[in-house]
Amino acid sequence: MIQYPQPFATPLQQKDDHAQIEEVMLKIPKILEENQRLKIWLSVLQNIQLTAPREFLLQNKCQLVRFNGLETTISIPTEGCGTQAQKKSSSIEAAFRRVLGDPVKVRFEIQDS
Repeated sequence: MIQYPQPFATPLQQKDDHAQIEEVMLKIPKILEENQRLKIWLSVLQNIQLTAPREFLLQNKCQLVRFNGLETTISIPTEGCGTQAQKKSSSIEAAFRRVLGDPVKVRFEIQDS
C-alpha cells in the first residue's frame, strides 16, 4: 500500500496559523517603537552631564513613556517627586538635545502602579 505524505496543516489549522501570524505582525511596529524609545532613553541617561539628575531618574526608576520628536513624557513614581523632577528638567532636556540634535520639551507624569 502506498502512503502519501500528510499535509503539514489542514486548511482549518492554516487559517489559525495565518490569524496568529497577522496578530504577531500587528505587534511588530509597537515592539520596534518601544525598542527605539528604550535606545533613546538609555542614550539620554548616558548624556546627562550632572550626576544628580541621572541618579534621580535611575533611583526612582523613571521611564520614557512617550516621545513624539518634540515632547517627551517621563514617568515619576509619586507626585512628591514632581518638584525634584522639574528642577532637573533642564539637564534632561539638554541631554535629549545632545542625543537627538533638536530641542525636546520634557514633561513628567506619575507612573501607574
